[in-house]
Amino acid sequence: MPDPLASARTRTPASTTSAPSSRALLVEGLRRHKAGQVREALALYRRAVILDPGLTDGWHMLGAASLQQGDAEAALAPLERSRHLAPRDALLQANLAHAWRALGCHAEAAAALATAIALDPARAEPWQDLGLMAAERGLRHDAERCLAHAAHLRPEPGALVRHANALLALGRRDRAENRLGIALRLTPDHLGARLARAGARRALGDIDGALADARAAVALSPNAPGPAGALGTAHLHGGRLPEAIRWRGRAARLAPAKGTSWLDLGQAAIAVGPGESAATALKRAVAADPALPAAYDALAEVRRRQGQWAAARRLLDWRLRLAPDPAVSLRRALHLPVMPESEAALDAAHERLLADLDALETDATPRGPNADPLAALAVSPDALEGHGRDTAAVMSRVAQVARGLCPGLTHTARLAAAPLADAPLRLVVLLPPEDPAPQDSLAPLAARLSPDLAARPDLSVTVLRPPGAPSIIATDPASAAGATTPLPADLDQARAMIADLRPDGLLAVDPMASPLTWALVFGRLAPVQAMILGRPATSGIATLDYVLTAAAWHDAEAQRRHTERLIRLRGLPLRLPSAPPHASLRRADLGLPPPGEARLYLALADPGRFPPLHDRAWVDLLRRDTRGVLMLPGGPHRSLAQRLLDRWRRLEGGPAVLDRVRVLPSLRRPHLLGVARLADAVLDAPGAGAGATVMEAMTLGVPAVTLAGSPPGTGVVAGLYRHWGITDLVARDPVHFVNLALRLARHEDWRREIGARLAQAALDPDAGAAVAAEIALFFRVAREAAAEGRRLTAWPGDDA
Repeated sequence: MPDPLASARTRTPASTTSAPSSRALLVEGLRRHKAGQVREALALYRRAVILDPGLTDGWHMLGAASLQQGDAEAALAPLERSRHLAPRDALLQANLAHAWRALGCHAEAAAALATAIALDPARAEPWQDLGLMAAERGLRHDAERCLAHAAHLRPEPGALVRHANALLALGRRDRAENRLGIALRLTPDHLGARLARAGARRALGDIDGALADARAAVALSPNAPGPAGALGTAHLHGGRLPEAIRWRGRAARLAPAKGTSWLDLGQAAIAVGPGESAATALKRAVAADPALPAAYDALAEVRRRQGQWAAARRLLDWRLRLAPDPAVSLRRALHLPVMPESEAALDAAHERLLADLDALETDATPRGPNADPLAALAVSPDALEGHGRDTAAVMSRVAQVARGLCPGLTHTARLAAAPLADAPLRLVVLLPPEDPAPQDSLAPLAARLSPDLAARPDLSVTVLRPPGAPSIIATDPASAAGATTPLPADLDQARAMIADLRPDGLLAVDPMASPLTWALVFGRLAPVQAMILGRPATSGIATLDYVLTAAAWHDAEAQRRHTERLIRLRGLPLRLPSAPPHASLRRADLGLPPPGEARLYLALADPGRFPPLHDRAWVDLLRRDTRGVLMLPGGPHRSLAQRLLDRWRRLEGGPAVLDRVRVLPSLRRPHLLGVARLADAVLDAPGAGAGATVMEAMTLGVPAVTLAGSPPGTGVVAGLYRHWGITDLVARDPVHFVNLALRLARHEDWRREIGARLAQAALDPDAGAAVAAEIALFFRVAREAAAEGRRLTAWPGDDA
């Protein structure tokens, strides 16, 4: 709020007929006000204006003091009275705007600030206040324009920081960092500038710079929660999770009554895994601020990932009671059970999902164009993939409801004209965030095709990737997607970046892994739009024209399970690493029995994705091999693994074998591959969907038993075996799966012979270039079809 005291003390009174006693009361009130005795000053101002109703400064100061006391309603009448007496007082207009703004009357506040600017255009404060108010209302471009002008009129550090924050909200990180650099040159120990620049550098990927600024902020204010939280955030984005939790924990302890501090700590703990430490912090956030919606959202996601589906829905119900929001209602509908108890529970969950979607379609809640698409799409529907239901029908409904809730999802860019016959095709490759998905996604292997595509002379390729949070799961350094350009976090800015490229085609890798990429493919950004390795395998989105898959993965019948046209390539739309890094481990390192005492089986899949349909097979495996020990991935999935064991315990014979199940600790990818090399048999869990780890293990000559087509269209490992002509370990049914697992574990020579064949097949140096050539040909042919207003209906791989 502008300081009315200095102005009231120095300007000539607007009322020249004031009685001496009223002027004396005003002067005494100003003295008390300056001394911090606001209540006494208010009484003196009231007496002054009673004695002289024309005392402009008296009415002004009465309103300003009421506003300072937090009583905007009481401030409004005296400020309006003062404005009537002095309509050309710019400071008065600015204070009146503050009163209107505090009452939530944004239009009246904006009008008062516009009047203040017109009366005194060289004064920075009204521009600043107008910009801050625009930022509160989500008008980011207007906010940036006003705050830029305020900083131009008064280039002091605080104004530069406010302008930089507005630039950051628009994704203009380079300009923001530049403004903050100027602020720090003016005042090197400016805390706000240090904190803001730490955020800008973090957004630019300069983690070391962000850490340096955050540490400097902590040195400036060691006992303030803001700098500690900023340092924790910088460590989080640098993948240093223990340090992130340490500093965010310090911030929470420094401000225990601040719900957002506990929320930040809980979100850092979630990066380690959805355990009780995350839940505890998030419950503290709710206790500190019961009206903090994001805390309920985060706690609901923890409970869902722990398999506590009912608890997750209850939390979202409480969240919706705080503030009805159709976008949150869609997220609630998509909170499918990660760990279903039975096939009947799956049926019930899908019936509930369809009922929720019906309710959302008929909901009369006003929506409007400002409903946030990224908030609505914050929960991935990937849990549908392992449920074996009619995913195409469900995803079509999800897409339809999302468009209804968020009209902003509908977007058509100005499309490029058809290229000349000999001109390179402009292709945008849209990658998911850099952190691996919780289900050990195959997307990083598809991303490795980007350099092969970029090397083609008939393509001009731009690879884009949204910002993402770090993960404790290490990725293969050799799996880099080549040169990538970061997408702005803002949907409109990301669309504009793609539109400026005028692409002929857009290829999205697992687009539903991120709210931003999911929202982008709802729009028409290129004449031809396709995806690879989506989770679910179909999107239900009309603007996604094609799914690129492999003929070895999907048969012709798979088309009915997709809303997109299925393009069955002859090659695999991914690139396997030739020698993924792996640790050399011994059984003793993991507390496992020596080879003579136990046979080790490793199930490489997220325990939350084991379908109940195949529970019997796991119990039978351990019943038939009394020396068998089954290892399950733990770490962030430990709570789900325990719930899986509870499910098996209810089966006949289950309690007798569960003492031979080991839940592994949290392991980085090289160490998990090291465990795979230790195992006597690696198992691609039926129905769980293979991840990158099991396929990378196969390239190391580690064979894995798999089940063909369970559920239909997800036999990725079986398809890879068929592609290589090695089908020894592809089981026909769960009983055959158990038989193959037992044989693989017991016959070392057979295991080595298959492993040698796998390692040899994986050494195809031309595989990436060959599939890149087929993808380039597809986009060329599909672009010609799009120019004629049609889609492709056939592809040579259909005959494979």
